Amino acid sequence: MTAFLKVNGETVDVRTALQWQLIGDDQGFAQETLKNVVVLQSAAKAGMKASKEDMQVVVDEMRYAMGLESTEAMNQWMNERGLDLAAMQGFCEITALRNKMRAGITDAQIRERFAEIQTKGETVELYGIFCDSEDTAKELKAQASEGESFLQLAKDNSIDPETGRQGGFIGATSRGELAGEVEAAAFSGKEGDIIGPFKTDDAFAIYMIGKLHKPTLEDEEFGLREALFEESIHELAEKAEVEQLILGLKVNPFAEDKEGDE
Repeated sequence: MTAFLKVNGETVDVRTALQWQLIGDDQGFAQETLKNVVVLQSAAKAGMKASKEDMQVVVDEMRYAMGLESTEAMNQWMNERGLDLAAMQGFCEITALRNKMRAGITDAQIRERFAEIQTKGETVELYGIFCDSEDTAKELKAQASEGESFLQLAKDNSIDPETGRQGGFIGATSRGELAGEVEAAAFSGKEGDIIGPFKTDDAFAIYMIGKLHKPTLEDEEFGLREALFEESIHELAEKAEVEQLILGLKVNPFAEDKEGDE
């Protein structure tokens, strides 16, 4: 059996190390290896190749990220890790192909995904004043609308001591975290608007809208491209026929993840 580690004179073989990971439900190494293989296979099927220039970009980015300014420093880094040129070329080819496949995600795909998640990324900061009667809440709303400090009104009048002493500050909330009518008013308003009164479980509340964050396509494009790419590789990996030869298993390491999702 191939030796993997020697610890204080005792050798651990690769099969044993992988079995320990499997018992601990850690399939990370097998999963990442599988994803790398399906990248190579998918690229070959599509006639996609990584040129020397593509791979050199990967090397240059690695050297920059790790502060390896010279070829000698890079060679020393490789030697310290037992890496030969073939291993480095293989890694750079996979990374370059990943970059090409990621770049192949279309703008239309990104726009479609953005439309699906756009509202989920919206947040609004709220300040609140909680009152024991609707009339009081309406009066305080009128005072705030006429220019009195909402924060001071909250400190002086809110029956909720926790938010009251903070000038009514509740914090940032996302869609789905507020009661329906409050959410509709908060996300359709603008910063500084006073909304309410709304009946809560034990009070009448008015709110001042603070900062509104509505994600833009430009802000989210990089993350969406990465997510779409990873989903496509994950899907290919899930469908792959896999044998973990050293363990004698015909089990796809993503199989349990798929069952969990279902």
